[in-house]
Amino acid sequence: MKITCFTRRLALLLLAAGFVPAVSGGDRHYHPRYVMPPLGSISDEIWQRQEHNAEASDFVVYQHEFKLNGIRLNWAGEDHVKQIAMRLQSGQDFPVVIERSVTTAREDTTYKYPVHPNPELDLRRREVIVQALLAMGVTDA
Repeated sequence: MKITCFTRRLALLLLAAGFVPAVSGGDRHYHPRYVMPPLGSISDEIWQRQEHNAEASDFVVYQHEFKLNGIRLNWAGEDHVKQIAMRLQSGQDFPVVIERSVTTAREDTTYKYPVHPNPELDLRRREVIVQALLAMGVTDA
């Protein structure tokens, strides 16, 4: 019986393929099976972080909650500050932030558009919020 070169190579290849798992350790079949975590549990931490950040944004008093270029709160701003005071008293510990005003017109500009910041107005608005929170019983306003 004549064995061709191709048959010899094929036999050697199959023989070598049979020994490869034994030489490489052969433990690839003994790893524990991967258990898929419950649906959504991988992204739960991300959603909780976003929820926490959204809670912090509830403590921002925006410039549209004040009368235009004034320090007096409008009715929506008053309600919002009351909600902030209630939540601070209930133990939520987020900083209260007052948005910077950018509705002041300057006389030294060409078109005098009301798009400029006003740091003095911002400080007065901050004092109004601090006094309102103190009046509502927030001790460290």
